[in-house]
Amino acid sequence: MAVIHVETAFGMMEACKESLPADIAVFAAAVSDWKIKNFADNKIKKNHNSGTLKLELSENEDILAFISSHPTNRPEIVIGFAAETENIIENGKEKLARKKCDLLLANDVSPKQNVFNGEENQIYCISHDKIDQWERMGKDKLADRLTIKITNILEKEKA
Repeated sequence: MAVIHVETAFGMMEACKESLPADIAVFAAAVSDWKIKNFADNKIKKNHNSGTLKLELSENEDILAFISSHPTNRPEIVIGFAAETENIIENGKEKLARKKCDLLLANDVSPKQNVFNGEENQIYCISHDKIDQWERMGKDKLADRLTIKITNILEKEKA
């Protein structure tokens, strides 16, 4: 396994494309949905007349949707994550369908949960026919549990 360092969402998309074909794809990175539409190569000077600056945004390419819908090199299993602050299960189910994932791990990332700065997380594991609420546990234990889940999926497909 190789680590590919990227600095932009575009770079991550290119690295994902170059990594195909793959058997399993786990999309745990939170790539920004938006980017600056007109990136400036030079410093943007203050406008002393208005005191404000308006930035126009455009959407980044959707890496998860691209890979899960790939016509020839779609991985056997595609797993996405949904960082949510409200309606965790409903938003997770909708994202699972919209992104055409096999499995989606949704979690509450609101500040009170201390997910981004903490060592623990609590996940809803959403598939097309089931929703499992995983107890709050260390992130390393969640990774172990996901590995077991993937192994179980693969074993069922072979049976």
